[in-house]
Amino acid sequence: MNRRDYLKKKAIKTNSTACHNAYKSLRNEINKKIMYAKRDYYTNCVDRNRNNTKQMWKHINQLVNKNSRSTNISVLQIDEQVITENETIADLFNEYFTDIGPNLSNQITETNTDFKRYMKFKTQHKFNFENININEVLNALEKF
Repeated sequence: MNRRDYLKKKAIKTNSTACHNAYKSLRNEINKKIMYAKRDYYTNCVDRNRNNTKQMWKHINQLVNKNSRSTNISVLQIDEQVITENETIADLFNEYFTDIGPNLSNQITETNTDFKRYMKFKTQHKFNFENININEVLNALEKF
């Protein structure tokens, strides 16, 4: 990777086609090695955790870059009022999220327009979910 970075700097500095081609070639080689290493890593993780679904899903979520984010809110300001009590903050969030649907729904004006008018493309296809097994997941990971 150091050599790749060196070639990139040299290609930019000298505007040399040869340096640029050498950089691109090395960059592509490194990217392939990284891709194969990731594929092997996740395949091994799934194999190792075949009987531990919690760990297997942890690695699958990591693979698809699904991060669970948790945020703690210690202060909430509504207009000029500052709220710091956890229970009150929780109650206010609960009230907001339970009322947001009906509040937004009340702002929508009634229309007789068919929803299909807003669809740009017509299709005859249906979307269905199908059950998959562990071998299909492993095959998909091998292609990664």
